[in-house]
Amino acid sequence: MIYLLSFLLTFILCVILVEKPIMKAIPTKRGLHVVDTPTSGGIALLFGFSIAMILNSNTIPFILYILVPMVVVGLLDDKYKIPKLFRFISQITLSILAVYLMNGMNLHPFIIFLIVFLTTYFINAYNFMDGIDSMIVFESIFILLSFLFLIDVDSPWIFSIHIMIGVLLIFSLFNYNPAKLFLGNSGSYFLGMYISLLVIGLYFMSNINIITSFIICTIVVADTAYVIFRRFFYKLLSAYHDKKSIKDSIILGIKHITKAHCSHNYQQLTKKLKDHKRVVLLLMLYNALWCFPLAVISANYINYSALCLFVSYTPYIIWCYKNKAGLEIN
Repeated sequence: MIYLLSFLLTFILCVILVEKPIMKAIPTKRGLHVVDTPTSGGIALLFGFSIAMILNSNTIPFILYILVPMVVVGLLDDKYKIPKLFRFISQITLSILAVYLMNGMNLHPFIIFLIVFLTTYFINAYNFMDGIDSMIVFESIFILLSFLFLIDVDSPWIFSIHIMIGVLLIFSLFNYNPAKLFLGNSGSYFLGMYISLLVIGLYFMSNINIITSFIICTIVVADTAYVIFRRFFYKLLSAYHDKKSIKDSIILGIKHITKAHCSHNYQQLTKKLKDHKRVVLLLMLYNALWCFPLAVISANYINYSALCLFVSYTPYIIWCYKNKAGLEIN
């Protein structure tokens, strides 16, 4: 009954957001869409997910104290394009709160810093990867299904994973190309934070090591990391060749990273193939046929985890290089 109510509410809210949009995404020169489209679908995901979590636990689970304000920040970003500094401070603050609520403040300060850094990175990586129809939705479903297959049967995270997969499947009906509704920053921040909390939670409470999680998340992590490094060093070297000081070159490189662009590997593929569906299919095949088997090996043979991580990332990084990810091309 809880599942049915959650999925039904998600569907109804998606319909409302399509028919009576709170805001719309306007096409830009760097974007891969050509018509105004209702956005902020994260509201529907949060509402359907939250109702199920509350009804299942008869209280407000700690995770909602993190996810609700995260969606609010995303909504403000959708509506007003809030300053990057405010956005990062909000994400860092909520990441620290998550560590506290998960009883992680007794960890070594460096571990806490690492968790906060990776969580903030992953939230923004998710936002970067939400550039074509249904891409990040199906990527999230793949990640969740992989965890569901690998984790211990009695994990306390199983119910929330089931609910999240369900609301994502409902949302995919509206986000499938051509999309009638976008996630918006509210949705990408919501999913990025949830996956981050899940990875942390499973690391401390299940049989899944952190390397296995990174293998499952290969496309999100490898694509964004490659583009960040390539854009940074491209601008740094360009500025240095123009006789800029090392300090100025580094500053220009950092600014270039934060500048809006449309050069991730999946975006370059979409420009080449001119088809969102084919690109999503290619990436999901890479996930299912390459990353998932390596994740299974990593989970069952911990001594080979690092090797599996290398094998999972290397072809994708080569793919990024061949498609000139990180470089602006027409």
